[in-house]
Amino acid sequence: MKDKLADIQVLDEDNGNLSQYLPDQVEIEIGDIGKVVHEGLMALGLASGLMVMKSMIDKEVEDIAGPKNAKLSNRKAYRYGTTLGSVTFGSRRIKVDRPRVRSTDNKEEKLKTWPEFN
Repeated sequence: MKDKLADIQVLDEDNGNLSQYLPDQVEIEIGDIGKVVHEGLMALGLASGLMVMKSMIDKEVEDIAGPKNAKLSNRKAYRYGTTLGSVTFGSRRIKVDRPRVRSTDNKEEKLKTWPEFN
């Protein structure tokens, strides 16, 4: 399956190629699958999709702000908590926490991956 993921291209006219944020793999605990599989395939797809989305966004945040809790002298941005956001899944809006990143001159950094899920 890893070979198939390498061929996926996530493109946006404004932001260019976002495939750099696709994870090579996402670990799913068997217990987590058991919690949602009885709710049906849609619930399993939602849970898996949210894990992939979180992995992509976390990778971008790390690329911008560096590793979490790292003491970087040349830091250009830092994590600034989260705010409530939502994504569309099927015909429903799902509430999720959206990470925030601010530059060292206190300006909000826009995440390129976030609009792909709205």
